Amino acid sequence: MNAPFQSGISYLLVLLALERKQDLHKVLLKDKIVLSRRDPVAGGGFADIFHATMRGQPVAAKRPRAHLLPIERAVRLWKDLLREVVIWHSVRHDNILPFLGIDCDASTSMFCMVSPWMCNGTIMEFIRKHPNVDIWNLLLETAKGLAYLHQCNVVHGDLRGGNILIDDDGHARLADFGLASIADQTKAYTSTSARRGSAKWMAPELHFPSSHFRRTPASDIYAYGCVCIEVFTLEGPFPEYNDGGFLFELDRGIRLERQAIKSRAGKVMPDLLWHIIWRCCSSRSSDRPAVTELAS
Repeated sequence: MNAPFQSGISYLLVLLALERKQDLHKVLLKDKIVLSRRDPVAGGGFADIFHATMRGQPVAAKRPRAHLLPIERAVRLWKDLLREVVIWHSVRHDNILPFLGIDCDASTSMFCMVSPWMCNGTIMEFIRKHPNVDIWNLLLETAKGLAYLHQCNVVHGDLRGGNILIDDDGHARLADFGLASIADQTKAYTSTSARRGSAKWMAPELHFPSSHFRRTPASDIYAYGCVCIEVFTLEGPFPEYNDGGFLFELDRGIRLERQAIKSRAGKVMPDLLWHIIWRCCSSRSSDRPAVTELAS
């Protein structure tokens, strides 16, 4: 099945879904977006990201790669995606990336999820450009955003530096929450390497589930500990291993070592930061702190 035909089917399916679900009409944008250029500026785990404008304001337009999937998977992706964007549209918090709505372009069969453009980029890009920034405040804001999601019974599922954006005022904004399972549906059909390496942010119980695979608030806390490592060292956890090597060592019981983290950063690690990392990245999910403790 060719891509234009398949994307057209996806377009019709989404329109049908929008008509049948009352809540979904709320997320359709009345104002059209204008792409700054046809090529994406970045690629996420399941979508391409375009720079655009809406009413003269810069916005980010995330277009899912549904056209690359077999039709059955494309249908499933759209159904799951529409459910998640309704949730995204309903959350409101200073440390959550706002969701402006869905832009539908019938002429190109394109659907884009639209959010404000974060000119400061990700938390990692921001820290590299501003090495003297208060990382404690950024970590606190990240925890506050995560606490709000958990309060709303939403699991982020893919918390890492690449999904924490910095707004124009220098505040942390969590993005792409609840979309990890959707990204899982597309990664086998795309050439992007955007999600390679995400395994190191995943809690051990997600790699070796005792029953069924399920992301939980506790697995988000593990990922938060990994984010703490990122902002301190400016690189992800266990950079010495590729994903395969990491999983092998994880099965053997590998744990984070303070000295190794400190050596990579080339600076003294505060005791409090290490205490947070050690507790959050415990191999036992029940030993990890509650997000409310991290956000206080």
